[in-house]
Formats: sequence, C-alpha cells, structure tokens
Amino acid sequence: MEKVSPTFETILGENPSATILIHLEDIKQEGNIVFPYAKVASQPVSGSALFWFNQFSDGGVDDVTKHGICPLSFGEKWVAKKLILPKDSFLGRHCTLRKNERHQFPVNGKYFQKRPEDAHKSVRKSREGPTFPKGKKYHKYSVISLNGMTDLVQLEWRLYPRLKEIYHTNLDATRGTFRDELETKNRDVLMYFQNFEESTKKLVEKLEDLPHNDVKAAKKVSLNPVAVYKLLSRFHLYYFPWILDSPHVGNNIKLQIVSLVNRFYSITDGPSEVDYEDAMFIILKIQFVYDLDVKDVAAGLIDGVDSRISLNALDCFLIGKLGTSKKFFTSGIEWLEHSLYLTENTSDNSVRIEEVYDELANAEMLHDKELPQEKFPKYHFFHNPLSEIRNRDQRITGKSMMYQELEANITESKNYDNMLWGVCRGKIQQTNEQKSKLFCWYEKEIHSSYKIGPIKAEFLSIRPYPDIVQFYDVLSDRAMEDLRNYGQENSFRIVMSNGEFDPLKSAIIGSEDKKLAYLESARTVGSMNRLSKLKALKPSSRLPFYYYAYPPGTARGRHYDGEIPNVDKYVASFIFYISDVEKGGETVFHRIGLKVTPRKGSGIYFYNFHSSGKINPRMEHASCPIVFGEKWIVARDFFESEQHHLQCHLKPEGIYEIIVNGQSRSRYQ
Repeated sequence: MEKVSPTFETILGENPSATILIHLEDIKQEGNIVFPYAKVASQPVSGSALFWFNQFSDGGVDDVTKHGICPLSFGEKWVAKKLILPKDSFLGRHCTLRKNERHQFPVNGKYFQKRPEDAHKSVRKSREGPTFPKGKKYHKYSVISLNGMTDLVQLEWRLYPRLKEIYHTNLDATRGTFRDELETKNRDVLMYFQNFEESTKKLVEKLEDLPHNDVKAAKKVSLNPVAVYKLLSRFHLYYFPWILDSPHVGNNIKLQIVSLVNRFYSITDGPSEVDYEDAMFIILKIQFVYDLDVKDVAAGLIDGVDSRISLNALDCFLIGKLGTSKKFFTSGIEWLEHSLYLTENTSDNSVRIEEVYDELANAEMLHDKELPQEKFPKYHFFHNPLSEIRNRDQRITGKSMMYQELEANITESKNYDNMLWGVCRGKIQQTNEQKSKLFCWYEKEIHSSYKIGPIKAEFLSIRPYPDIVQFYDVLSDRAMEDLRNYGQENSFRIVMSNGEFDPLKSAIIGSEDKKLAYLESARTVGSMNRLSKLKALKPSSRLPFYYYAYPPGTARGRHYDGEIPNVDKYVASFIFYISDVEKGGETVFHRIGLKVTPRKGSGIYFYNFHSSGKINPRMEHASCPIVFGEKWIVARDFFESEQHHLQCHLKPEGIYEIIVNGQSRSRYQ
C-alpha cells in the first residue's frame, strides 16, 4: 500500500504495461483520479478498483494515460497500487493487435469493435507526428512541423462557422434576463469571434465562405509569422480553457462548443506552450535582426511587407515580457513601451495599464542588474544603466555602438554578428570594386570530352575574394517536388546554435539520405558533381545528402562547412534551393558583404579552404531569418581526400578557382 499525499498530478516515471489501483476508503467530491487527455475522472469508492493499459501494443507510451490526483482540503487518501511490467504481461497480451494499436479490455470475454471514424486514433504515429533523434518529438500542430500550421489553419476555418452557428442559435432561443446572463457567461466566445475576424478578414475573400479545403490558401496564411502568432494565441487563450475547464454545467453554448471541438481536435496534438512562445519569439527575432521599428511591426508592416494583421497592446505586452525573460532587453523593453503607448493613447484596453507599468519597471531593473561592466555592452543590452537615463531618446544600445565601430573600420572589425545582421538589413554590401568584376555566362562544358546544354551561371564573388558561383534552372519542378516530399516524409528536428547569445538560434526541419537510396537524391548529387567538376561521394560514403526546411522566423547563425575532426575536410560545398522565399532567408557570406537570394531551381557552389588546406575565414556564412514564406534547400559537401585531381599550391592563401567552360581565368599568384 502507498499513501498518496495531496498533489495536482502524478506521472509514472517508468513505463509499466498496465496499472491496477484499489481505493481503500470513500472520499466524496475530492481526491478524484483524473485522466485529463481522456477527459475522465474516477471518484474514490472504498473497495473499487481501476485498471488501465499504459502502453501501445508495440511498447510505446500512451500519453492519454497520463493522470493526476485532485487535491484534498484535509485528511488523507489511501490506495493500493500494482504496476505490471511488460515482462510480467508478455504471455497475457492480446496477440491479434496491430502495431501501434491500443490494448482493449474484454467484456464478458468479448472485445468491442472500433468505430471506423475512431480507427485513426489508435495509431500513435498519426497522433504524435514524426520523431526526432534521441526520442524528441514535435506535435502534429507544432509551429516547427512542416504542415502543422497549415493543418491548424484549416481546422480553425472548419470550426469557426459552426461555433458561430452554435452561439447565435442558443442566443436567439433565449429571451429577457436569461439572454443577458447567457451573453455574460459567454463573453469570451464573443472575444474569440472578434479576434478571429479581425485577424482573418484581410487574408481571405469572405469570412462567410472560408476556403477550408483550399490547402494553398491555408498554406499562405501559415507562412505569415503574425498570422501564425494570432492563430496560436487563440488556441492558447480560448480553445484550451474551453476544453480543460469543462464540464460547463448549465452553459449550453460551452457544452456544445466543447462537444464540437472534441470531435475534430485533440489537445494532445498541440500546439504546446512552447509553440506559443516560439511564435512570439519569431516576431521578436525578425524585429531585432532586421532592426525594425516596433511601431511598424505592431501595425502589420514587416520589413516593407504588409502582413495585413495588427497587434494590440496585449500582444505587444506578451512579446515584450517574453523578450526580457530571455534577456533580449533592448527589444523586449521596446515592445513593453509600445504596449504602454497603446494603452495610454488609444482605446486599446486589452491589458491593464498598471500591469504594463509593473512589467516595464521590472524589465528595467533586471536589465541594470544583468548589465555587464564592459566598454562595449553586448548586443541585447543598453550602454548605460536605465536608471541613469530617464530620457528614452538618449539611450544607446550595444548593438548600435558596435555597428558604429564596424562602419569606422569594417576591414579590421571582428564584430561578425553585427556584420551579418548588417548584410541581412542591406546596410553592408559588396564594394563597387568587387561588383565591377562579376559577370554571367552560359556554361557548356563540364569536361574536356563531355558537353552539356547551356546552363546560366553567375559569379557572385570572384578572386581575389573567394569564387562563389550560382547556377540557374538546374533542377526541374518535378525533381524539386520529389525532393521536398522525400525530405518531408523523413524529417526530424534540428537546433542550430552559435555562441552564448544567438538570435538566429532556430529549430529547423532536417532530413538525410545516408546512402543515396532515394533515386532523386542520387540524380541531384550527380548534377552537383557535373557542375562543380568535383568527385561526388559514393553511396557507401560517410557523408549523407542533406535536406533542410526553414519555416518563418528560422535561420542559421555563423558557421563554416569545415571538417569532421580526425576524418576529413569539406573542401567545397554545393547548395540547391528547391523553393523560392517571399521575404528573407538569404544565404550570407558576411565577411565579403555578399547576400545570395534563394532562387528556386538554382544552386550555389564554393570552396571552403585555401589550396594549402587551411580554412578560408572569408567563407564563414549564415542565413537571414525567413520573414514570409519558407525555404527548402538540399546540400552536399565534398571531401578533400576524394578530389585527387586538385593541385595543391604551396602559397598559404591560394584560392581555388572555378573555371568557365573549361578555361582558367587566371593563374594562382
């Protein structure tokens, strides 16, 4: 027997196959055992027992069995519990179950037949979504899932007209004071309608005829970072409380709403609290990196593109609060100050002004406490303690100070992060001298005895700077669609981070074809080989063919395609863009001021090392955050040990040359 103290939840640390729990005393109204994801509760009745399976038939944990115990006001509760381990229940399992299916409990020796519409709910894969390495996973409706936000947009478009019909049908059937009472009880439903309509009316033609079957229309909304944030905020502020606070006794509108929502949606599918925070952080990240005015972003204008959705005082407050909690002090405080401006100067009462004042004061005190004592403060701090500067116009950010130092001596500066953001913003570019040497041509020869059809090529950078070439219209639409489908079906989550403070740290979607088992992977690698004139790796090689997908707000920070320690060096790299990007997502070689716009069907090719085998520091690169849209790339590196035809030059700074139609443009100096 075990004594269970009052607690809000207890989650099994291990994964037993099944559990038997016996109540040893009666407890009225309190101490219920609750299964929140299954939406059931069991009242303690002396002598009664509970039995449930914790695992699917393949041994995986069934999240729906996660349970907790309602707290006791006083006294204690006694139960006896038996955990049945998989090894103890092996012979007793129902052997006709399919893989990933739930166990059933027989009634009088018979098993109930499943309803056809519930069949999909027993399959864990469709409920949990893809998994990443080491057991990590993302929900079906995760902000990082490739189709998660598109599916969630379509779901809400299906629910909204039905919710509105439920509300008005019940309201029209009620009269007098009962109608007033019903409106008061369901004020949050009206607030939801207002939020949805204000956020959606400019994105679709008619609210009365939402295109919930139009995947392209839903996809377009899901690639708008402000629309995604507002979508997740509605689930966080409305749908979740409706579901979790049920039953709504005596409130027919809420009862019918919860019944309808539960038919189409399970809260275990997400989006999670982390997804909600990620959606806010995406907006803050875009504003920080591109140095945008918070006032413009809140009004819906993001880097010159109209998102068609504005943010209210509460939205600005929440984004600012999140920013300061993550020590993005400069941006976080800007968002809080704009929230205060909206509450003081407009009719926006979405958040109490006292709450904004308190949060702003706390943010300023925390900033001063964390402010490092350095000549140049870090990017996300102000130069001086805010308590010493009452005039906001006189505040100087560490980011702006570093940018001034960068402008004064860009060739010697080591402020590479600011250099990167400056290239993303368009403030730093290649010099006129660099640009004057660039040219385009049609490549017709990839080998002395092998000709190809003309392929448009362009030098984006040329010696004495590193050679970087972009080839255009190399992949067909069919090939790119197949590559995206393969990458999507085999995807996992990757977090790219660089340094202690990295605003480009992002969770992106990745996939790999380790042995070129997929035909289109092999064909694409063949194209890379022919265009670069380098030797592609064999299928049995150690290095996979990589697929990456960047949703809105994601990016990758500064890095080299350098080497695998104690294995080999990536002498060169080839990146194919298999999608266009509406705004942002450029590949940046910040040390030479180059920003490469993703062009669907094109690829860029460059060497990472000097001919002496020393890495070329100018080849450090990154990507700008996606503002609108998504970016798909496939990439492959070339090992130095397999390029026997490359001539090694003794001069340490020798740069490999990319030749034009079989002809060298110059000799190594």
